[in-house]
Amino acid sequence: MTPSMAVDSSKHAGLQRIEDFGFPVLASADVIARAREIAERTARAREFLGSTLDVEPELALLVLAPGDWEGRASHPVYGMPNYDGGGNLVVAGAPSDFWRGFVGFVAEPQPDALRLLLQTYAVDGEIDLSPFFDLLAVHELGHRFHHVGVVRFPRLWLMEFFCNLGLHTYIAEKEPDALPLLEAFPAAVASVSAEHVQHSDLATFEQLYDRMPPQNYGWYQCRLHVAAKHVYDAGGRDALRRLWDRFRLVEDDLASALREVEPQLARLPIDWAATGNATRV
Repeated sequence: MTPSMAVDSSKHAGLQRIEDFGFPVLASADVIARAREIAERTARAREFLGSTLDVEPELALLVLAPGDWEGRASHPVYGMPNYDGGGNLVVAGAPSDFWRGFVGFVAEPQPDALRLLLQTYAVDGEIDLSPFFDLLAVHELGHRFHHVGVVRFPRLWLMEFFCNLGLHTYIAEKEPDALPLLEAFPAAVASVSAEHVQHSDLATFEQLYDRMPPQNYGWYQCRLHVAAKHVYDAGGRDALRRLWDRFRLVEDDLASALREVEPQLARLPIDWAATGNATRV
């Protein structure tokens, strides 16, 4: 096992600690029940990914209400899951306007996608995206893994792809009943064509990353998650380990490295450009 890096506990003050986990779980007082559910999945994913990648990182999970977000999260928008670089996985414990904004994002350009969201996430006729966003603690866990494992991805999009692949692999292998909750949202958002977003090419993603409009950033993430599903379907659990191993080494030829991981992954930049956003990545 690779040695773990210590967790920055400076953001933990003022939160309630939830016991019985192998890592600190801190939550706002009014989201304790939800925090426990998210922590249980995070613990299972940590064990699964640890056995897959031969790393067992120290970490802390922070599940926050809106009033506790500022000063603890590394992204200002409430509901945007994030990893702070100091071992803290930060997620929202209550529905956010950021999440709700995706309903309008897909409604006009893709009415079929809106129907998919309704079929999957409707509660009393209203779309509640919480079941999807609650899964994203595992995505943020992926950032902790590659940080501790000193995996150097040559592109930000590839780093985010790794985290999406880790999330998809975990759910497919250990919680397959949750696959519809995981897959419907990315499929719906990714179906919105590039002409409906301000930024769409991978080069711009490298330049702006999470400084672009939040829904636009989410569109990129959803397209990367759909790609992760395809790579998992082609290569299974082993694709995640191959991606991990390949980028623990320095590699100048990105295309060659991607082909070694999984031929399906090597097509991602090509297929992206084929949608009308040709660019070097």
